[in-house]
Amino acid sequence: LSLRRQRQMCIRDRQKSMQKIKMIGLDLDGTLLNDKKELTPYTRQVMEEAIRQGVTVLVATGRPWMGVPEFLKSFPGMDYALTSNGARIVRTQDGSVLMEQLLSRDKAKKILEICAKYDTLQEVYFDGQGYAEAEKMLHVERYHHNPNMWEYIRTTRIPTEDIFGLVDRESRSLDKVQALFADLDERARAWKELETLEEVEIVGSLKSVSYTHLTLPTKA
Repeated sequence: LSLRRQRQMCIRDRQKSMQKIKMIGLDLDGTLLNDKKELTPYTRQVMEEAIRQGVTVLVATGRPWMGVPEFLKSFPGMDYALTSNGARIVRTQDGSVLMEQLLSRDKAKKILEICAKYDTLQEVYFDGQGYAEAEKMLHVERYHHNPNMWEYIRTTRIPTEDIFGLVDRESRSLDKVQALFADLDERARAWKELETLEEVEIVGSLKSVSYTHLTLPTKA
């Protein structure tokens, strides 16, 4: 078969597959975006084709809404974003919240207390905005292995001197709590402690553990 014919067959097969798919949720870091946090031309083409085929394509990320890149917020035909590990679903056209499942202040403080036992950079999120421990942010490279993420963390989190005090002052529910661990063994020990908490969903990447309110009923 000629190269042109092979390409036509590939496109036709992909279109048939798209007809069976109703929705595609795309993680960002390490999935949709490359190591430089870029959307490649090929990936963009595939997304555009899926949308043309009537598939609902949306971001599904641990990032808050304000951490979603502008080129995805304005991506033609992508109308929704699932953010903060599922804590909030946002309409991309205007940033309005369609649904949210938040973490209580008391539960957030318990999580912070557990993680404070270990060498961590702790973060809390309100209304899509992240706040992080100011002193630890000066050494973000200790807590995240990917240099491409260092500037992103520094520019998207608001430094705070007292993260517990911030939670108390806000006195309301949070999107999530996140902790970046310097040591993976400590991360494993913290995970075991956190698993004992009810109504908490633990989501982990290589060195971070994120916590959002569980969307299922309270565990017995």
